[in-house]
Amino acid sequence: MTKLQAGKKMTRETAALDRRRPIVVDLFPFYVGVRVKGTREFYSIPWDCILDLGRKIDARQKLAARKGAA
Repeated sequence: MTKLQAGKKMTRETAALDRRRPIVVDLFPFYVGVRVKGTREFYSIPWDCILDLGRKIDARQKLAARKGAA
């Protein structure tokens, strides 16, 4: 596993597309930056918000599975 250091960022281009342009993710120690390649728009998202959203989506899926089984 690669640890993110305070003064450095890691940039990765994803396979996801927005209007035929790839989405680029910049990884920082305390947040993630998301942008569309070739644009100046940049959205920073704290890591804890990403974790909370993942938990909410997982809970919704489990609840839907329980309702479908009953």
